[in-house]
Amino acid sequence: MVDSSDRIRRIQYFILLVTILASIYMLTYSGRIISGDTQFLFDAVGSFVEHGDFALDLSAGDRPPRPFDPSNTNPYALESVGSEPLQILLATPLFWLAKKMPGIGLVHAVWVFNIVVSALAGGVVFLYTLSLGYRERTAIATTLMFGLGTIVWPYSKSFFREPLALLTVLLAAFLIHQWREGGYTSRWRPVVIIITIVAALLAKTTNAFALPALMILALPRTGRFFNQRQLLLFAGLVVTTIIVFVLLLSLLSDTLLFAARFNDRIASAIEQIRQPSAFVTTALASYLLSPGGSIWGTSPIVMLSIPGIYLSTKRRQYRYPVAVALMLLTFAIGYALLRGSHWFGGLSWPPRFLVPVAPFLILGALPAIDRVVHRPHSRWGIIAAVLFIYSFWVQLSGVTLAWDQYVQLLPPESGHLIEWSGGLYNPQYWRWILIPAQWGTPNAIDFVWLRTDTIIWPVVFVALIFVTTLLMRRMDHRRIVRLSIVAPVLFVVFAFIGLRAIYQDELYTGEKQPLHDILPVIDEMTQPGDVLLIDHVYVPFFLNYGKHNDIRVIGLPFQPGERPSPEQAPMVVSDNPDDLVAKRTQPLIHQLADAHERLWLLMGSGPFIPWAVRPEERFMATHYYPLREFVADPTVRLIEYNTIDAPSTSMMRDAEWVTSLRFGASIRLLGYTLPAGTQYMPGDIVAISLQWMAEAPLERDYTVAWFVRTQEGLPVEQGMDSQPVAGFAPTTTWQPGIPVWDNHALRLPETLEPGRYIVWLLLYYTEPDGTLIRLPVTGGDVAEDGTVAVLPTTLRVAEAP
Repeated sequence: MVDSSDRIRRIQYFILLVTILASIYMLTYSGRIISGDTQFLFDAVGSFVEHGDFALDLSAGDRPPRPFDPSNTNPYALESVGSEPLQILLATPLFWLAKKMPGIGLVHAVWVFNIVVSALAGGVVFLYTLSLGYRERTAIATTLMFGLGTIVWPYSKSFFREPLALLTVLLAAFLIHQWREGGYTSRWRPVVIIITIVAALLAKTTNAFALPALMILALPRTGRFFNQRQLLLFAGLVVTTIIVFVLLLSLLSDTLLFAARFNDRIASAIEQIRQPSAFVTTALASYLLSPGGSIWGTSPIVMLSIPGIYLSTKRRQYRYPVAVALMLLTFAIGYALLRGSHWFGGLSWPPRFLVPVAPFLILGALPAIDRVVHRPHSRWGIIAAVLFIYSFWVQLSGVTLAWDQYVQLLPPESGHLIEWSGGLYNPQYWRWILIPAQWGTPNAIDFVWLRTDTIIWPVVFVALIFVTTLLMRRMDHRRIVRLSIVAPVLFVVFAFIGLRAIYQDELYTGEKQPLHDILPVIDEMTQPGDVLLIDHVYVPFFLNYGKHNDIRVIGLPFQPGERPSPEQAPMVVSDNPDDLVAKRTQPLIHQLADAHERLWLLMGSGPFIPWAVRPEERFMATHYYPLREFVADPTVRLIEYNTIDAPSTSMMRDAEWVTSLRFGASIRLLGYTLPAGTQYMPGDIVAISLQWMAEAPLERDYTVAWFVRTQEGLPVEQGMDSQPVAGFAPTTTWQPGIPVWDNHALRLPETLEPGRYIVWLLLYYTEPDGTLIRLPVTGGDVAEDGTVAVLPTTLRVAEAP
């Protein structure tokens, strides 16, 4: 039995070791979104905090909604993340705090999550080792081997779910061990075990692979059989866990797609068992045998589990050897069957799917580690030291270079595939061979404090590591108590200071001040429930800095009609705006327009960049009505659109009101359409579609200006001046005899008196000296000395209720 003083001491050392590991992980922190999977998870965290759902809004460009999907009841027509919810829920406090605290990036804050989770896993390894009867020195050594010698360290830099899956499974095993050691007498431990196992399944449903090994760990000591009470306890534990998990699954299935996807994977696994594909053997060979991608290859220190298991079996201790081997095989075989062609795990550090197995291999190595700790100068001590140094080198390679850069180091025959077999079997292309060779090149080391030139970051965390380690060795019990309180507090303070120091991160376009300037404009101009569509180039900025209030920000993909640079041609060239926009973007915008009376668009280019095509803006100007524009910079433009459907340009149709107005010698206004009619209330939007036609080629580009006036000609409101079709159809490009639809909108004043109002319209051009020259107007009612057309329609404004 452990007395209260020993228990307190263990907790204090647990806190200090977690702080040390977390501080080491902070030194290699990058805050970089590497994988689409992690971006989707982060996007879901933001959606949950801001809207209470798990929709992918900022990532809609990467994972657009499926058109005509009757199961998609989301009012924003967005896909759900389709992932287990636990990590999303647990990360929400970090997102919420970052949103409330000025000067802290959202991604920057949430990317601390796995640092804390990985460090906590190291702390659990420490407690677990002690509970197995090993001494404190062995427990500390085991914790450091786990935290700095396995793939847990590289994954602390990510937002993958694997570290949380590891922590929950490890915690379940630890609780089961304590319950077993207590003779199964505790009444509350089975409840906590059930909660922990359900949490593990809600972290990743594939944690079900761990259940057979956990059952082995729960078995009574060798030579004893289940009595009736123990049998009922085990049966109740298993049944209750299944019931709770199924209930949670059914409750969450409406908002998350992971239940359906898990069922699909089970069906796929059954099919794979019937007819195994080549990917199964490829995956198993990579997970278990390849020197460059197996759990042994990328976490060499776990090879100590081989002599550790040998020593355990020699002592007739079979439970942990069997459980560890079973854990390794169920995860390896299970993922090989479930993942099929996606066996590698995308852009990751191999083997991603065996991360939860790492602590159990370390636990299996405990007999060998214990012998090494107490005989450090023996042959096994030297072997263990070499293994740890090699493991540390491998992990250091994993945390220094961004994982997506590794494929750029591979030869052409690799196809730049991260799962290329040469990188798994050929020593020349192993990650820890290629990556260190890049350390001397500029920007090769992926640490945030190097990227942002924030020297205070490593200084404070190195100081915390050094002081905590030094004082742990020299302090008495009373001072250890104080240190265990002060150290984590200092970690939080230093993390806060560091996150503020790296706020202007160029990785997320944080150095672009006009983007920061447009954020308060967005908050001021938008209303709750509004939707802001953003150009793909600004998605990273909004991921980290988009602390908006009650609006939905949706990222758009790179459009096929866009030109990446002046030297590059677009993939699609067409006069039809619909052809320039991605096929899945069109129904998304139309569905959003049907559900909202206005849409906002943030563009990363404008008319001052002549080579930019701007397909999204052209599409919006063709189908809807530009209302107003805010320009923080030529490349930061916020545009509001009224979403009444404009007349289709693909159908030859006449305007609702026909005119004989002529501007200058060659421009006719064939007519116009008021899609909302002629009856309005104060504050309403007046949208108008003008139908122009040139009778001869035009040599100047003219600008359209229009106004709502009283019947006496007094000013009421002016619309936004622009060249036709928001500048996408300048008059010099008009073909004689071909009608051109041109959409405009303005908002009536909220205080407008009821009555009748008229619309003025004019065309002008600007001389080099800035003088505005209006075209003369004939063929109808005119004003202002014949330079303004008065449209033959009266707008009626009723009294506000």
